[in-house]
Amino acid sequence: MSEDLLFIVAGREKSLAQFTAAFARRLPEELRLVAWTSPTSFREPEIDNCWHPKFIAEGTAIFFLREVPKMFRAVLAGARRFVLGRFGAVKFFPSE
Repeated sequence: MSEDLLFIVAGREKSLAQFTAAFARRLPEELRLVAWTSPTSFREPEIDNCWHPKFIAEGTAIFFLREVPKMFRAVLAGARRFVLGRFGAVKFFPSE
């Protein structure tokens, strides 16, 4: 991997770490753990396309052309679940 890509990945990691810290500071004290356990704090270059050096090297335009249809499908699927009321299953276990 070239030094430029390492610099870009490090810059993105720092930016998102700063975002997560700012997000956590804006939450009430009892909810701050959520900021550090949510997807906003997860950064894995081998799993997330936006971190992977291969996708960084291809450029932003190609990345968005590839990812926007996936995001659009996810938004439509979420809207469908919201409208139809299909959020999953919840089971209540009463304490004794």
